[in-house]
Amino acid sequence: MTDSLPHLLLLRQKHFGGQASSLLAPHLGRSCSTAFSALAPRHVAGTLAPVSDLLDHIDQSIKSHRLFGSRQPILVAVSGGLDSMVLLSALHELSPKHGWKLSVAHFNHQLRGRSSDADERLVRRTAGGLGLRIVTERADVRKFATAHRVSIEMAARKLRHDFLARTALRWKISTAALAHHADDQLELFFLRLLRGSGGEGLAGMKWRNASPSNPNIQLVRPLLDLPKSSLREFAVR
Repeated sequence: MTDSLPHLLLLRQKHFGGQASSLLAPHLGRSCSTAFSALAPRHVAGTLAPVSDLLDHIDQSIKSHRLFGSRQPILVAVSGGLDSMVLLSALHELSPKHGWKLSVAHFNHQLRGRSSDADERLVRRTAGGLGLRIVTERADVRKFATAHRVSIEMAARKLRHDFLARTALRWKISTAALAHHADDQLELFFLRLLRGSGGEGLAGMKWRNASPSNPNIQLVRPLLDLPKSSLREFAVR
């Protein structure tokens, strides 16, 4: 199966969604194929009209997976990238209907120099324009990674989750919204496949799970079944 992985990755790029599941199934074992089918995103981009239908889809996902309650305070993790900006915009547009009270958290990893600082300014400006309170924090991820002998990715994840948990506790918010989407889910699937995971190891991200930094803080992913192409359509409306 190792020899066929580059081919599988190419198929993932070319055939995104329900088609990918049937195309890849012959190349995977039964447990891997079942896991992949569960993770494959719906064909949202081809069936939803921009903006209103996508908002309705997100709203229905939140309801069906019981991600938020009425009048609930929500901490939105916003990096400044397209995915998290779409998440913030969508939750802001839906919040009057549900009475949600949004707050914004941005963590500057300081890994991309001026670009990282530009993202922080963008998030600050956007939150201010929406009238939302915001907290930002920055850390030297490379220095932390070296000191603790971990990868840059693991260091960034640790610092980011610690920051979100601290902020949520300080503001007495029990739920943080993350912008993971269906493309992220599939990338995680293939990453774990490359590492030799099987069965439950290929299950992927959940709609809701406890923060690795504090089990009292719930992390939710309202965009988890949406492909990135749908988020792009929403962003350019």
